[in-house]
Amino acid sequence: MRAIHCCSLDETLLPDEAAAALLEPQGVEATKLFNDKKHGEAEALALKVLALAPQQRLSLRVLYEIRKAQNRKPAAEALARRLAKLPGNGGVVAAANLQLAQLMIGDGR
Repeated sequence: MRAIHCCSLDETLLPDEAAAALLEPQGVEATKLFNDKKHGEAEALALKVLALAPQQRLSLRVLYEIRKAQNRKPAAEALARRLAKLPGNGGVVAAANLQLAQLMIGDGR
């Protein structure tokens, strides 16, 4: 994922929630591909979605899981932090923060 869509993201340029919601079916498909162990296809689709809507939660989660499995710790942590910063209902936000905390604890921090 390019820095412009991640670490150097200008949040003022993000599509609004209604526009990002149009990509939800692709996020669901990326999740399905990941769960079916088609990690290459899941990664490619997640990256395409995130190029258009960097805040798309399902695609971020898929990419996070892939980067974590690849042991690409800085990338996984950046994605976990992005997930934790996204707005959402209490349960979703709490789960994202728990993932970030578990990642950091697992890394000895």
